[in-house]
Amino acid sequence: MVSYSLAEEFPDLSDRFTRLSHADPEFAAQLASFYAVDAQIMTLSGGDASGVLTDLTTQRLRLKESLYRQLLNK
Repeated sequence: MVSYSLAEEFPDLSDRFTRLSHADPEFAAQLASFYAVDAQIMTLSGGDASGVLTDLTTQRLRLKESLYRQLLNK
């Protein structure tokens, strides 16, 4: 499994990532949650935790979508 870097995935929005990470506590908390979930996925991907991985990948996708919407709207 591959770790996600949202700044690399959305390079055209990298300045907004930086700005919102410092200016918007809700965005910063959600971004931290995204990377925490991503780290859990990377840790578990080598073991036998397919049910947990499915839940975590769904959670990561929802966080990613929410962060992307915020980036576009702020």
